[in-house]
Amino acid sequence: MSKFPPSRYSSGSSQRSQCSGAAGSFCRTSSMLTGVYSAVVLLYVLVVFAIWCEWPQVLGIALMIIGMIVLAALTPVCGDAAYPDCFKDCPLPAPYFNHHALFDTLFAIGL
Repeated sequence: MSKFPPSRYSSGSSQRSQCSGAAGSFCRTSSMLTGVYSAVVLLYVLVVFAIWCEWPQVLGIALMIIGMIVLAALTPVCGDAAYPDCFKDCPLPAPYFNHHALFDTLFAIGL
């Protein structure tokens, strides 16, 4: 029995993930493409605001981009793959505050 509360992301859950089976490949690819597209748009907007010398907006967009990088970088050690080993390699206090919570916090501050 795990000391962590059950989660809809855990492998022992009776619920099926929305990205499983044949649709899983499309779902993961679609999510990745959406993230890359969002990052490119944010980078473009960052450059435009930098040219206009709108530094508060540049800082906000930079925080949003940093949040996206943190999410991508920490997913292997703090995401679904970290459940079997109880998040030993995750530098965050997962599962209570994981990589996605940090992404959401940085993105919200950037907005």
